[in-house]
Amino acid sequence: MNSGELMIISKKFIWGALIVFAILMTVLALGKIDYNFSNSIVNVDSGWAEFFNLFGEQPAFIALYAGVLILYGARRKESKKTLKTIVAVPFLLLASFQITFLPVHYLYEHTDKSIPPIWWVVVLLLTFLLSAAGLFLSNRIQPEKFRKVRKYGLILIILVAAEILLVNILKIVWARPRMRSIDSIDQFKYWYHINGLSNDNELKSFPSGHTANGFVSIAFVMFFSAMSKLKKNLYLALAVVWGVIVALSRVVRGDHFLSDVLMSCLLTFLLFLLIQKLVLRENGRK
Repeated sequence: MNSGELMIISKKFIWGALIVFAILMTVLALGKIDYNFSNSIVNVDSGWAEFFNLFGEQPAFIALYAGVLILYGARRKESKKTLKTIVAVPFLLLASFQITFLPVHYLYEHTDKSIPPIWWVVVLLLTFLLSAAGLFLSNRIQPEKFRKVRKYGLILIILVAAEILLVNILKIVWARPRMRSIDSIDQFKYWYHINGLSNDNELKSFPSGHTANGFVSIAFVMFFSAMSKLKKNLYLALAVVWGVIVALSRVVRGDHFLSDVLMSCLLTFLLFLLIQKLVLRENGRK
């Protein structure tokens, strides 16, 4: 494996992004900027923000789905096929369920209504159809094609698992009040203020899970690494735009402060850089 494959995202982009994040997080640690800006753009009736509330996390679970399919499809068909199918199917079902269930869950999350039975039927039907389609494709496509991107599939799975775990640990440790749960600047907590352990959902503002999951979209740039620089940069720009819109939607809905979503972007970005470097380097040694 050559050094070019290890550097999927250019150093210029990486350093530029890190500098911007550092400046913004420093600014938001001073004065009332974080509170005032976040509070000024709240619009709980925003239709576009609700759309990204329902679908903004999809990149993470599409990545999980794709990662499982790639690793399963890269198996040697003549070697322990049944065992590998038994191992792969539960993870494929889990990823498919998350893709189909989460929009329905968020649709009814803050209402007095429970999810209607018809929606459960639709979710379960789509879950099995999506899983079956994945298994069908993985058996129709030659394993050699999956093996070419097997390391990318592994990166996707590790990235999703790592960012979800890290974000949820930080939420519990930081226990930062959500923007919608405070009435004034007097109740505001800065992003660097660790408030103690809590599992209260209204004290899980920092960092943003939706944003971290949405920003997983940048990881798919790996599949463009062999294409022209223009196509790769175009996809990367679109992925960043998706992540930024998801982040802003969380602030507009009053679920998070600007510093919450910025930190989530940074966490996913750094985890992706670290994981892809470790996995590609290890594969390069082999």
